[in-house]
Amino acid sequence: MVGCEWRHISNDYKLIRVLGKGAFGMVVKARDRKTKEVVAIKMMTISKSQQILAMALREIQILKQLSKLDKHNVTCKLRNVVLSPERSKSDQLIIFLIMDYFPLSLESFIHNSVKIEYSEA
Repeated sequence: MVGCEWRHISNDYKLIRVLGKGAFGMVVKARDRKTKEVVAIKMMTISKSQQILAMALREIQILKQLSKLDKHNVTCKLRNVVLSPERSKSDQLIIFLIMDYFPLSLESFIHNSVKIEYSEA
């Protein structure tokens, strides 16, 4: 299902299935082995490029701020950030973002929740 990059967190989380893949890695559905809670884990593989690293750090900061500000449980909270001591096969940093699991993607949620009315002028 997933590569050896995941072995660093496999003692804490049981990987269930891949939810999606993107430019910087993939997201999986997993179960916390201690609490039995279902979570989403985003694995980011980050090149040594300053710009790419800055983008990743910005995403983590935004998720942390949203998690602190969300008093009504509207967003998926960032639970933890884990930096793997190992590198990917292509010598990239590996960062795991442990978040609340939400069964829909943001795109699906918006598509199913928002009705946009168009008017021709």
